[in-house]
Amino acid sequence: MKPITATAIVLSVIVVSMLAAFSIPLLYSSSLYSSQANNERISASNIYALNINDPNGYIYIGAWNGSQIQVTYTINYFLINPGVPSIKASNGTLNINARSIFTYFFGYYVVNIEVLLPYTMAPYISVNSVDGSTSINMPAAEIVSVITTNGNIEANISHVTQINLATTNGNINLYTLEAKNVHASTVNGEISANLNGPLYGNYVFTDVNGNVNVLVPPNVSVEFTISSTNGGYGVSGIQLKSSVRTSNQIQGIAGNGTANLIESTTNGNAFLESDQ
Repeated sequence: MKPITATAIVLSVIVVSMLAAFSIPLLYSSSLYSSQANNERISASNIYALNINDPNGYIYIGAWNGSQIQVTYTINYFLINPGVPSIKASNGTLNINARSIFTYFFGYYVVNIEVLLPYTMAPYISVNSVDGSTSINMPAAEIVSVITTNGNIEANISHVTQINLATTNGNINLYTLEAKNVHASTVNGEISANLNGPLYGNYVFTDVNGNVNVLVPPNVSVEFTISSTNGGYGVSGIQLKSSVRTSNQIQGIAGNGTANLIESTTNGNAFLESDQ
C-alpha cells in the first residue's frame, strides 16, 4: 500500500469518527426521541389473574380504592416506536403485552407499565421481563410469579399462597405477613426476605454471587438448612431445638419444625435471624 493511500484511509477514519461523535448526540436530542403516556380503565368483574409481558421496562403492581383496574403505560423510544402495549381480558385473565422489537444496531425503547388493582382483589399475578425491575405492593394474592433477567424484584404482599421470584442480575427484596410457599433465586445480587408471620410450607432462597438474609419471628417453627460455600453462615435470635454444624452449613430445628427453609449461596453470606 502506498504511503499516500494509507494516510488517506487513516484520515477518513478519523473524520468519520468525529462526525459520529457529534451527530449521535444531536440525533438523540432531536425529534427522533419521543415519549408518550396513556392510561386505561378495565372492569375488574370476572378478572382473577394478571399476566404482564414487558421485555424492556419497569413494572409496578399495586392496589387502590377504585372499583376498576387502571393500567398506565409510558413509552420512551429513539428511532423505533414499539407501539402501545396490548391490553386484553380473556377467560378471567387480564393480559398486558408490550411489543418486543430488535434494536441491536439502531434504536432504543422502554415501556414502563403500572397496574392498580382494587383492594378487594387477591389475584394470580405473573410477570415476565428481560431488562427491567418489578415492584409489587398488594394486600393479598393467590400466586405471584416474577421472572426477569436484568432487574431487581421487590414484593410487599401481606397474604399470599405462593411466591416465585427469579432474576439473574438483580436483587430480591420480599416482605410478607403470611406466605405459605416461597422460592426466590438470583445469580448476581442480594436476597433479603422478611417472613413476618407463621411459616407453613417450603421456603427456598438460592444465590450464587451475593448474600442471603432471611428474617423470621423468634418463635418460628421450622426445619432449616443454611449454607455458604465461600462465605459466612449462621442462625441467631431463634430458640433452637437441635442443630448440627459442618464446614459450610448449619442444619437444625426450631419449634416443632412445621415448615422447611433452605438458604444457599456460593460466594456470599447466608443468615437466618429473628425479626425482633
